[in-house]
Amino acid sequence: MSDGIQETQANTLNPDNENTATESPNSPQSPNPATVIMYLRELDSPTPEAIPARPAMSCSHLETVCSLCVRWWNLDWNIDFNATAAGRELLAVRRSLDAR
Repeated sequence: MSDGIQETQANTLNPDNENTATESPNSPQSPNPATVIMYLRELDSPTPEAIPARPAMSCSHLETVCSLCVRWWNLDWNIDFNATAAGRELLAVRRSLDAR
């Protein structure tokens, strides 16, 4: 089962897939499918950030998000998992890991 999770995660959460939005690297205006849209909870921010999603093995856990560190990101950020393909996949992988 873990092989399927890693394979699925690697497909969307490709470390070489850089954000191609023209406005700025963190612009949610045209979010890259390999990003996750988040709103800073502390400030109740209406302005979303597009955080690059990565496989766990190549995630910095500071400027990128993966299935392992997403629960810590979730402490300070409201995460819109449904806004991008990477967000939906990250949620599915996280749920699969939690179900173990």
